Amino acid sequence: MRLSVRLAPILLAGALVCSWPVMGGQGHSNALGTVAQADHARLANVQASAGADVYACELLEADEGGLLRVQVGTGQIYLGPLSATQLEGESGDVRAHIIRGTLTFSTPAASNFAVETPAGILRAESGQSAAGQVTVTGPHEMVVSASRGSLLLDTWGEFRTISEGQSARIEFGSTIEVVCSNKGGADQKQDPPQARKDNKLGFYIIMGAATVVPSYFIWQEMTESESKPRR
Repeated sequence: MRLSVRLAPILLAGALVCSWPVMGGQGHSNALGTVAQADHARLANVQASAGADVYACELLEADEGGLLRVQVGTGQIYLGPLSATQLEGESGDVRAHIIRGTLTFSTPAASNFAVETPAGILRAESGQSAAGQVTVTGPHEMVVSASRGSLLLDTWGEFRTISEGQSARIEFGSTIEVVCSNKGGADQKQDPPQARKDNKLGFYIIMGAATVVPSYFIWQEMTESESKPRR
C-alpha cells in the first residue's frame, strides 16, 4: 500500500509529460533557417543570437558595423553591415528577398535556394553548387558577383548568366516592392505585375576582380570557419 502511494505522484507526472504537445520540435520543423553568427544584428526586430530559428517573412537585419550569418538548409547566407533580407518558402525551396545592402550566399548542388532581387530571380546555373554576392547600390542599380560557379538571373523569362569570376552591374528603371508570403514555396507565387515584366534592364559585365575577390573570401569564411581550429 505504501509503495503504491509513493509511486502514484511519479506515475501521474510521467503521464502529464507524455501528454504535453511537443511545441519545440514542431516549431523547428517549420523554420527556414538558423542563425549561425550574429553581431549587432536583429531578427524580427529583436537582437539576433546564434541558434535562433528563422521563420518565413521575419526581417533579418545587420546594423552599422554588424553581420549576420544564417544557415539555410545545407547552404548559408551572410548579411553585411546595413543590410536586410527576408526568407520565404518552405523547407528545401527557399528564397531570400534582398531589401537593402549586401547579401552573400553559398548554395550546394541541386539546391532550390534563390535570391529575389528587383531585377529578377538569381540562382545557381544548372543546379550546380555556387557562391555569390548581391549588392543593392542604389534605388535603380545593383551589382551581382559570382565567386564560385556561374549564376543565372531570370528576369521573368529572360535569362542572363554571370560566369564564375565575373561581376555584372544591373540597372533597372523602376522599383516594385516585393511582398513576402509565408503561405508556401516559390511554385505558389503569383506572376509579377506587368509593370515589372516590362521593366527594361541594363546589364553590363564587369571583368575586374576587385568586386569578386571579397565575396570569395567571405564564402571561404562561411564554409570553412566551422572546421578551422581556433588559435
